[in-house]
Amino acid sequence: MPRHIAHPRAILPLLAWLLITATSVFAFTQPEQQPQTTDDPARLISPDFTTLKSGLVTHVLDQNTLLIEIDGRTTRCDLLGVSASSGPQNRENDTRAIEALSNITLGETVLLQDDPSGPLNHANRRAAYIFRAPDHLFVNLELVRQGYTRHNAVSMTIHTKIFEHYETRARDLARGIWDPNPPRRRATTDNADQDQQHEPAQEQTQTTQATPGTVYITAHGTKYHREDCPHLTDSARPTTRTNIQDSHQPCKTCKPDTP
Repeated sequence: MPRHIAHPRAILPLLAWLLITATSVFAFTQPEQQPQTTDDPARLISPDFTTLKSGLVTHVLDQNTLLIEIDGRTTRCDLLGVSASSGPQNRENDTRAIEALSNITLGETVLLQDDPSGPLNHANRRAAYIFRAPDHLFVNLELVRQGYTRHNAVSMTIHTKIFEHYETRARDLARGIWDPNPPRRRATTDNADQDQQHEPAQEQTQTTQATPGTVYITAHGTKYHREDCPHLTDSARPTTRTNIQDSHQPCKTCKPDTP
């Protein structure tokens, strides 16, 4: 008698059941996989550099402000994530921060990444994340990472975690402004050191508070003023004529250039 051979269609349900059972057993016996995370605070999510606008840094105004020539026009640009003051009441820290920013960017081509919230910050000024074109160095982050200045999260909606991470790391390593015993800047001559040592304490305090040649500017204005000018607002801060020679003009009311 010939053996009965099952029709192929009758075998298909059985094969499907065996496949599902085997898959379930394999999945049950495998170790649980850890989900990949994108919240690594030390991981920088780089932009598409080919889409960013480029410009040439022509002047460093302070530790978080550059003048950048873009398409033949000079644009004032704030650095997002960088505090306007690298240390409370410490001009020495501010000077180091300005020098560092100058060394990193002055005369260099940079790429500007806008925050997703828009190209203007909370003060209605142009602000961006700046990357140096040749090596894509993240300029804003580098100032915080090396301890030249503090992190300021105002107007930022991206990159905040990596800024917080490296500010904490700079503090732990006592870098820059976080160093409790920073090295003192050396005077240009030995005589200057001696004169400073023999100055009365009161005169030193006055020199710290008001440096000869200091003028004052406001957050939104394009003029520089004397300290007692009625046009100054709460946003007024001291600077020098050299720092603002390409961006500000003397006030016609207080006439800061008149002796």
